[in-house]
Amino acid sequence: MAERKASGAGYRRIAEDLKQKIETGKYAVGDMLPSYEELVAEYDVSKNIARDAIGALNKEGIAKTSPGIGTTVLYKPSEVPPPERDQLMQQLADMQQQIADVAAE
Repeated sequence: MAERKASGAGYRRIAEDLKQKIETGKYAVGDMLPSYEELVAEYDVSKNIARDAIGALNKEGIAKTSPGIGTTVLYKPSEVPPPERDQLMQQLADMQQQIADVAAE
């Protein structure tokens, strides 16, 4: 069995490589990313590091993992909406409703 490469930053390297592959179109929006097992084989890392790499993409909003299904690309890294955008849109909708309520009185 090949010796695993030990690196605390190993998952970051994999996550960055996957982001580059998404950005350049190797994996398009809607495509499935490689499974943990495939990442383990490709990058010669532990399953935990593969999970952390996918977890980093999930946290950044680039991908979404569904148990039993896999990980789907949601956005290119350059097109991920800022996390606060959804919150701001909800606040705007709430304010518009409040204005409508006041106007109706």
